[in-house]
Order: sequence, then structure tokens, then C-alpha cells
Amino acid sequence: MSIDSKIDDIIQSMIKSKYKSFCPEYIKNLFPELSLKDITDKLDLYVKQGHITLRFEIRCPDDFAMIKVVDDCAEIMGTEIYCAKCGKELLIDENNIYLKYFINNE
Repeated sequence: MSIDSKIDDIIQSMIKSKYKSFCPEYIKNLFPELSLKDITDKLDLYVKQGHITLRFEIRCPDDFAMIKVVDDCAEIMGTEIYCAKCGKELLIDENNIYLKYFINNE
């Protein structure tokens, strides 16, 4: 089974299921032989086709709590955000921004 068909199968099953969002690491865990680059390259095609939307999840580096999801990480890069779980102000940089894909209802 090719990389494309593996990812296609997963995305199609998620579109038909109750899933609303996922991270590329989910696919990586299912198919460890695939690189994250290959996965995100394929997911970019689904974004361009309108099947999924790419957003960015801000996580606390201490406890990995999800703090916020944004459409454009450039707008908040270098700003501080409060983590209610650990009680700290965190500087937003590339180390606490994660790709998050949302499934568009068709």
C-alpha cells in the first residue's frame, strides 16, 4: 500500500466518522514507517481540496495542556499567553505550536 493510499484511507474514514479534528502525529502513530513530512505534504492536498482545514494548537510546554487554537500562528508568535492549568505566562514560539487539522463537514 502506498503512502498516499494509506493516508487517503485514514482521512476518508475520519471524514465519515465522528472525528472533528486530528494531529498529524495520529497518522504517524498508525503508520510509523511514514515521515511527518510525507504526512503533512499529503494533508496539504486535502486542505487545498477543502476537505480539511489547518489550524494551530498552542500547548503548554510544561504539562502539554491545550491552551488555544488559532488560524494563523504568525499573529501570536512572540506573544505571551496564560496557561490556566499550570498558572504560568508562556512565551509563544515554535516549540509550543502544533499542527491541528479540522474535518470540514461536506
